[in-house]
Amino acid sequence: IPKASRDLLLDFLRANTEAKVQQRDDEPDAAFRIRRAAEMSNLENMEIFLQQAEDARRVDLVRAENLAERAEVLSRGLVR
Repeated sequence: IPKASRDLLLDFLRANTEAKVQQRDDEPDAAFRIRRAAEMSNLENMEIFLQQAEDARRVDLVRAENLAERAEVLSRGLVR
């Protein structure tokens, strides 16, 4: 993925995730913290997979593709 496209995708996913993890009316604080932590963890993992895929692309295309696929799966969950 070109850097500019990757950065645009990550910015979109960050904004979407931030909007999605706002505390809901009558949502208990504990449930909100758990839901927020899970969503932010997914976002962080996707970012890590993308960076690892970029690094692996130079030496191992199969590994790079696997990491990119993992990032894609996580990104789907972030935009639901």
